[in-house]
Amino acid sequence: MVPHFLGWTPKSAVGFGAQPTIYAVLACPKCAGSLKETAGKKLVELFEPVSVPSSNTRSITVFVVTATTLIALGLLILPAWRTWAWLSVIPLISLRPLLIWFNYQTTSLRHHCPCGDPQYKFMGLLGRSYCHRCSTCGKLLRVRD
Repeated sequence: MVPHFLGWTPKSAVGFGAQPTIYAVLACPKCAGSLKETAGKKLVELFEPVSVPSSNTRSITVFVVTATTLIALGLLILPAWRTWAWLSVIPLISLRPLLIWFNYQTTSLRHHCPCGDPQYKFMGLLGRSYCHRCSTCGKLLRVRD
């Protein structure tokens, strides 16, 4: 039996480690009781063995290293050339295309599936990972932003 979906509950609390964060409000179709605890246990059971794709981890690493380098370069240029202080803005401006690239890399993972018809649905958060399930073939995807 499929539980009743009663919408989403926004909240700022995020569970870390093996503690899931469930935003969906689910109710039992028989007794109308809350299925929050059951959904959390099932999310852990389904997604704990699923690893984050290496391309996602690689894009996070590239983003952090490049952003840190650009910020450091901007801070080094500022005191070096007082009359040319506006040059320190150039590395900081280049952070925007880097952020756009990183967002594209992260979201593009949800547009590829072996079934050829990816329809990923957000299932919840497990630690800092976003858990998705393809509603076409059932493939599980764990992405970290």
